Amino acid sequence: MERLKFYADTPRGEKNKYFCFSINSIMDIEARLLYWMQKGFYVRAAYYEFVDDETSETTNQQIDLIEFCESKAVLFTKKYL
Repeated sequence: MERLKFYADTPRGEKNKYFCFSINSIMDIEARLLYWMQKGFYVRAAYYEFVDDETSETTNQQIDLIEFCESKAVLFTKKYL
């Protein structure tokens, strides 16, 4: 089982709210983070969690948000007519 977990400030004013989503693949992490960031969420910290079904061992890996945002900067620019 794989999950994306993150803490974010929401557009409604909630601070440091916890979110957790099951994901299908590592590529799904990128799509989900981009979705919430484009909705106006300020993501403070994000983690990829993998649970081994056989041993029930949990592995958490923190996502480098600065590197992630820099690599996706084109998606956050606004074009004015």
